[in-house]
Amino acid sequence: MPYDGPMRPLVLAPALVLGSLLASGAAPRAGAGDAPPVAPPVAFAVPVGMPITLDGRLDPGEWADAAPVALGVPGLTVRTKHARGAWMLGVALPERWPLRGDLRLYTTPAPAAADDAARFDRPGSALLDVEPNDHNRPHAFLQVRVAPPDGPPRWTRTDDRALVRFDGLRKAATAEIVVPLDVLGVTGRDAAALRWTLAWAVPGRAPSLVTFPAGLDLGPAAPDTLPPDFATTARWARTTFAEPAGPGILPKATFDALVAESRDLTQRGERAHRTVLALLGAFDELPVEPTKVDAPLEAALDDLRWISLREPWSRDDGRAYATALWKLNRAPEALGVLRAMVADAPWTDHLEELRLAAMIAQGAERFDEAEALWTALADALPPEAAGTYRRHATTVKEVAAQHRATLDARKADDAKDDLPLVLLRTSRGDVTLRLLEDDCPEAVKHFVHLVEATKTADGVPFYDGTRFHRVVGAGLVQGGDPTSRGDGCATAGSGGSPWTIAPEPNARHGLFRGSVGWAMALDRRIRSQFFVMTTPKPELAAEGFSCFATVVAGMDVVDRLQQCDTLISARVLRKRDHPYVPEKR
Repeated sequence: MPYDGPMRPLVLAPALVLGSLLASGAAPRAGAGDAPPVAPPVAFAVPVGMPITLDGRLDPGEWADAAPVALGVPGLTVRTKHARGAWMLGVALPERWPLRGDLRLYTTPAPAAADDAARFDRPGSALLDVEPNDHNRPHAFLQVRVAPPDGPPRWTRTDDRALVRFDGLRKAATAEIVVPLDVLGVTGRDAAALRWTLAWAVPGRAPSLVTFPAGLDLGPAAPDTLPPDFATTARWARTTFAEPAGPGILPKATFDALVAESRDLTQRGERAHRTVLALLGAFDELPVEPTKVDAPLEAALDDLRWISLREPWSRDDGRAYATALWKLNRAPEALGVLRAMVADAPWTDHLEELRLAAMIAQGAERFDEAEALWTALADALPPEAAGTYRRHATTVKEVAAQHRATLDARKADDAKDDLPLVLLRTSRGDVTLRLLEDDCPEAVKHFVHLVEATKTADGVPFYDGTRFHRVVGAGLVQGGDPTSRGDGCATAGSGGSPWTIAPEPNARHGLFRGSVGWAMALDRRIRSQFFVMTTPKPELAAEGFSCFATVVAGMDVVDRLQQCDTLISARVLRKRDHPYVPEKR
């Protein structure tokens, strides 16, 4: 079905079955074997401390007054304190934040009696889920349990009430987290208590979930039930906050500005990623071959640049940025972004980036680099998964040889200096074509005849005013359909000259970037539509397509063309001294 929502899921998955229980909004039932533990809760002091500068960096002077939380994970440091109505957590790792790793804070207002237990699904409970790598953008989900007057209790998202900043996600990762205490149900001037627990979750590690207090069971329960240590909070930590209410750790205007910036980070990140995913055909309503439209891609690049000035890019951000550049026909820049992303880590930590870099290097006609990248990807994978990429490396090596031969042929054509030239004047600028008459004489006669001797019914040169009706980023530009003039561009693609010619192979020139070829109908007839390659596709030769011209000036103009841009005019600049009349069919 069509996708029309934000890119982040609307449901959290805190711990297997628990996630679906929270999302349902229905009160889960305790199972028969879920009797509350009798062990008293851990009493944990969260000290009053100095406010922090919310920048994601754990400055020792800011965090020396915070209490350490023991999660039992080597290298993971969590500290917590509160001040001026806000709870603050600092998180530090000695290396990059693990993929799909998240830190979760569960809270619920504590009953009056210290030994009484509470249920996590009672109104006032909250769950903060900090995930810097998932769902495309660094973010923190905050859900609060509310009891509306017109319905049963339910979980509601209130993400913008929590502020999170990250730093160094790919090396020595740190994060600073601020949650107003009133969001957690701790208000007023009198002392108030919370039951709470922290969980560090990394899928694939053993154990995958560690907690503070240690040993809590957050695993799966029976259907419609909470796990035992969520059916009651008896084993959670219990903390009393003295005079929790305060003016806030920041002036209201500053806090509101940070909230607004966090909202912008999320919204602009979602918009940028949605644009790129749409370009790749990730949503059902999109065509398999998305049309190149520059404005949304340029906006995505602007959004991602803006984000980079405020917090570290996620790996998804970097891939999205590189993909947008690639589909704007800026493959060398895209490849540079990916090289920078992995410069400080081995390729094995960046398999997605490695695969994308190999594809883009191939599109940029840097075949030796593409072969090395495909090989590195194969080497990083188990044998059963590596075969496809080793075949890619072999294919690229073969394509590289074809490319070298094509470049040699183009140099030889330069030396001749007598082949016909045609100037295409487009709405984006001028493009000069060299027609390969010695290789494809009938194809060249056909093109020159259309340019010079063929007119419309009202006397207009055949190609003048037609549109480029098919433009694919990192693919090709196609035009030459006389029905594309005016408002016909959107439906063009089946029109052409009143006669046809036969396909004509070209053994010297492969279909690489800057190659010009004739489009063919399903019956293999050639009429008047032609294409210019913006990326190499030599394999098209096996389908009968061939190169009859090459771009010798203005390839940057071709790269900028978009669907329905106009071919203002086509004029022959130079030709040999003989008639150019093709063998018409």
